Amino acid sequence: MGLRLPSLPLRAWMTVSHLTVLLLPLLAALVSGALARELELQTRGQVTAEGRAIAHLAAPALAGADDDELEVLGAAIARVEADSHSRVELLDADGRVVLGTPPRDNPQGLRDRAEVAQALAGKQAYTVRRRPKGCEAAECRGLSRVFVAVPVEHGGEVIGAVRVSQAPARAVHSVWVVGWPLLVTVGLSLLATIALALASAHILSRSLRALSRASHRIRDGSLGAVGELARPQRSHVAEVGKLSLDIAGMTDRLQQRLGYISEFAGNVSHEFKTPITTLRGTVELLRDEPDMDPAQRERFLANALADLGRLERLVSGLLDLARAEEGGGSDPVDLDALLAELFLGYQGLACQGSAGTVAGNPSQLRVALRNLVDNALQHGGPGVSVRVVARREAQRAVIEVRDDGPGISAANLPKVFERFFTTGRATGRAGLGLAMVRAIVRSHGGEVTVTSAPGATCFEVELPVQG
Repeated sequence: MGLRLPSLPLRAWMTVSHLTVLLLPLLAALVSGALARELELQTRGQVTAEGRAIAHLAAPALAGADDDELEVLGAAIARVEADSHSRVELLDADGRVVLGTPPRDNPQGLRDRAEVAQALAGKQAYTVRRRPKGCEAAECRGLSRVFVAVPVEHGGEVIGAVRVSQAPARAVHSVWVVGWPLLVTVGLSLLATIALALASAHILSRSLRALSRASHRIRDGSLGAVGELARPQRSHVAEVGKLSLDIAGMTDRLQQRLGYISEFAGNVSHEFKTPITTLRGTVELLRDEPDMDPAQRERFLANALADLGRLERLVSGLLDLARAEEGGGSDPVDLDALLAELFLGYQGLACQGSAGTVAGNPSQLRVALRNLVDNALQHGGPGVSVRVVARREAQRAVIEVRDDGPGISAANLPKVFERFFTTGRATGRAGLGLAMVRAIVRSHGGEVTVTSAPGATCFEVELPVQG
């Protein structure tokens, strides 16, 4: 099971993240041992310098075996040890301790120590030893100890060695010893970090809270709350502003969809009500009049079948309209080839010009263009002439379907794309053909318009071209 983070306010998350960024380098230095290694190198340099200085001073005394000089040197070594907390041992050529306290585990000498052996061979050497478990002697202070051995030379010969050792300061202790300047600096940095985190969280959470309130009201059905998204849209946080715009757009789309559903339901109810009422009356009449004249019964049944046919066409048209309003496709569609294929079903109809290629659904576009041609032929009257003109303008493809029929009246012209509007209701038309044309064209990112006058009606379809 994965780690589940707690649910915390944004201010808490911002504060924790900022403090982590601030303290992580210090923690990394302590945990990784980088600071400890640096302190170890500093200790090595210090004890090496002490060892060289003492070796220079000890050479005459050790060569002459002068007790007075050795006593003076011992006093100097004691002061060095007191001042630097080091441990200094002066060794003769056999590795025996001349000045200093021999280690408890080897009071006879230190020649077996690796660093001492190298120093007596004329090479400066150093090593780091961890504290033996249970050791409480002076040489065991600290978790580890740095040992440096420097050869003592006189007359070109190695006559002894000086071994200096010291425990490096602990990393945490070193940080503490630095004192008030570091503590004040860290404290001020912490305060500045917390202030920055709280300020950032306030700026971000203020917009998010406003966005959350507006979203909750929209969720509860108050679509007018979209106006409250204006403030989050001006947020200093780009993502919040973008999200607010997206929610506002989504709400507008939802409002349009709800209005469409309401209008659609009203239209469907109106269109279905008349044939259903007629059918109900016909069935009741036929049930109540068993002795009705056969000719009259046949007439009532024919009317009922006509109403059923109208209902069937309405249902089929509504399903086609719903599919058209779902959206277009993204396949490349050659409009010129599509028109050429479409006109095979019409005698004497051809396309003038070229419209190029668009992205869309070829079957839907074929339905839209066929509906426009059928509409012109049906409403143009006997002998109507229909022309299709295609052209390409900048980033759009334009297809015009023109006819020289009687035209559309000024009163009907604004309604021709409305669902269920038709002047041929007596012939059983559902009034969904042009509504489907508009739905298909708009789902492809285009628009369809109409202009009409006696002898000149033009439906113009504009579609964005591909590429």
